[in-house]
Amino acid sequence: MRPVSIRLIGAGLGLYGLRSIPLLGRRAQRHALWQALATVHAEKRARLVLLRGPAGNGKTHLAEWLAERAHEVGGAVVLRASHGPNPGAEDGLPRMMVRHLRCGGLSPQDIRQRTEELLRARKETDPGEWNGLAELMTPGGGTLQTAPERFGFLERYFQRLARQRPVIALLDDVQWGAESLAFARHLLERREESPLPVLLVLTARDEALAERPAEGEALAALLALPGAKVIAVPPLPREDGTTLIQEILGLDGDLAAQVEARTGGNPLFAVQLVGDWVQRGVIQVGETGFVLRPGSRAPIPDDLHQVWVGRVARLLAGQPPEAQEALEIAATLSPFVDREEWEGACRAAGIACPSRLQEELVTGRLALRTEEGWAFVHAMLRESVEQQAHEAGRLAGHHRACAAMLQERRAGGGRGVAERLGRHLLLAGDWEAAVAPLLAGARERRETSDYPAALSLLAERETALHQLGAPAADARWGKGWVLRARIHLHLGELAEVFRWSERAGAESGPDWGGTLSEALRLQGDAARRRGDLDRAAGLYERCIALPDNPHGAAASLWGLADVARQQGRTAQARMLLDRSLLLYLAIGDEHGIADHSLGHADLARQRRDLSMAADLYAQARDRFMALGNRYGVSRGTNGLGDVARMRGDLQAARQGYARSLALLEELRSADAVFPRLNLALIHLAEAHFRDAREIFEDSRQILERQGWGGLLAAVHLGSLACTAHARDWSAWDDHLEQGRAALSTSAAFDPDLAGCAELAARLLARAGQDARAAEAYAIASAQWKGLGDTEGGRRMARVLDGG
Repeated sequence: MRPVSIRLIGAGLGLYGLRSIPLLGRRAQRHALWQALATVHAEKRARLVLLRGPAGNGKTHLAEWLAERAHEVGGAVVLRASHGPNPGAEDGLPRMMVRHLRCGGLSPQDIRQRTEELLRARKETDPGEWNGLAELMTPGGGTLQTAPERFGFLERYFQRLARQRPVIALLDDVQWGAESLAFARHLLERREESPLPVLLVLTARDEALAERPAEGEALAALLALPGAKVIAVPPLPREDGTTLIQEILGLDGDLAAQVEARTGGNPLFAVQLVGDWVQRGVIQVGETGFVLRPGSRAPIPDDLHQVWVGRVARLLAGQPPEAQEALEIAATLSPFVDREEWEGACRAAGIACPSRLQEELVTGRLALRTEEGWAFVHAMLRESVEQQAHEAGRLAGHHRACAAMLQERRAGGGRGVAERLGRHLLLAGDWEAAVAPLLAGARERRETSDYPAALSLLAERETALHQLGAPAADARWGKGWVLRARIHLHLGELAEVFRWSERAGAESGPDWGGTLSEALRLQGDAARRRGDLDRAAGLYERCIALPDNPHGAAASLWGLADVARQQGRTAQARMLLDRSLLLYLAIGDEHGIADHSLGHADLARQRRDLSMAADLYAQARDRFMALGNRYGVSRGTNGLGDVARMRGDLQAARQGYARSLALLEELRSADAVFPRLNLALIHLAEAHFRDAREIFEDSRQILERQGWGGLLAAVHLGSLACTAHARDWSAWDDHLEQGRAALSTSAAFDPDLAGCAELAARLLARAGQDARAAEAYAIASAQWKGLGDTEGGRRMARVLDGG
């Protein structure tokens, strides 16, 4: 099928700039995109397609073709998110929703009201949903929302949209969109448990990806998931390139041949070059196409950058002198320019923002209007303008102007302002000034569970410190190292926790403030998870001994109490918890006060005072809920599941564990292994040994990879019952050996450890495996004795005595 000619021979050149360029060729790519949408429609599950290739080859054009075609036939609802190298107010998922729900320019109150009205119309009556979505869209909002929470709001909104037809989410230039990549991963990882007919269409530029290792790794991990595929977008084949230049752009003769040779199959280069010639009036309508005007010259630039530079220079010729710098400042901000931010940055630079510049850019087809301002017509145009600023030696000053504008806005708070400020200062070469906001941005990202983004900001901060020549004893290094350690603790990566916290401890000096105490406490937490309880106790005691350290001491006293609880020293654990509470009360730490309730609840559970345990777990859960601490809520909910299971209410226990697991998985917390193991214990209680064994095996692999030796005893003792039921004696012997080793390292006692060993012993006795049964009974007896459980101890004594 030949493309429709739009050479406008009869109409002349006046309308040339108003026509749209149809998508040419790309039949294989179009078929693959349409087939992906059809598969989403049929399977009702999320799928992802990445359009990848060099800049200018038409990736975005392909994505827009799919969106327009699907809209024409009523085949999908389309949402769009764009991204730039310096994230701005117009970038990413929040702006995608602002545009989709038409909330641009509205006040926070109006955004909330409009969101409520729209969601009510879709039969959504939960205020939490419309409030959460509104907060996500509000400029400066979403501060208390974690990334998983934001993804949850978006996923549920997509679910509502997709009730009648699939959703297409176009995520453009994801080499600059770390959060959008994370959201895409969230949807793909849930495609089986939460079916959603959404097609994620991503575009990425090869040359830009090479400079973004973090996003490159995230994209590689994303593409390894089921439902993801890559569609390469190479230069146009020669036949299609010829058709574009002759049939679509309307060039003729030698001029067409020259353009074809120079542009090398890059459609954007060809389209912009001919458009430039039309605007300059160097070509005219010939008999069969456009030809050079007599006496005119049309040298062909070496690349698209030169085309953009020429077009910008001609547009600015009629503008005030400051227009060039104003345009460069816009390019420094983002491909998507917020009018208020642009004007503020220009004021900070000491120049006027020409009132007609935006309109001239739009008229000259170099920009597109948006609700909050305008956008460069293509990311490569922004890069060309930025390159001009760099070559003229003005780029660092522009970044300082943007930073000054953001510094004023930072006083009002809002998610992402600190990191934007830090990055502009970094790009300006103001290393000293960049260090503090980059740390603040990383802390903000950690608090909202954006762990990869937080680590990326810390790496940029370390670049600034290296540029400053900061010595290893500089306290600023330590603040970054302990924050890294905290992030890795959330991720369950214990080796990295020790690496960074030990480094901070080794380099710490007298001016490091609370950094050393934080390093010791983090090491104690990591040692406790490893199951090395004696080492954990020593680290906590060192932290407590440091002067002027109330928060570190309070947290370490809590950790020391948990070590004592696990080792059966319950009276000492109660005393340590109460000391911890006094410190938390003195410093007004509400989260620590709620933690105190959890610690006492664990003690009550261990001594089987289930009524008190239930009251304390509920109290802790409610306190954390009021504080907006979803991690704490998950812990209280998991504890209530334990109480229900120990009371024999397995259905209530299962529901509690499922809620806790969902929260922890949303937070990407490694602690999700706790409710997962508890679900395995329910399977044991219901004699569903195969299901329990599967969970234990999956958990074993995770724990061994993360180095969590403390929980391995539970995995191996739980597996004893499963292998006994299966009469898999070789596996039973292996689990016994490894379980004993884990218990020896930790010297921990827990009712579930005792219960698993006792269940295994009964199954072995029924199978006639008396010697193995005796070994399991001995473990159970030691556990009950260590717990001070006289009833369990007497029961084991009768069995071991042959009674």
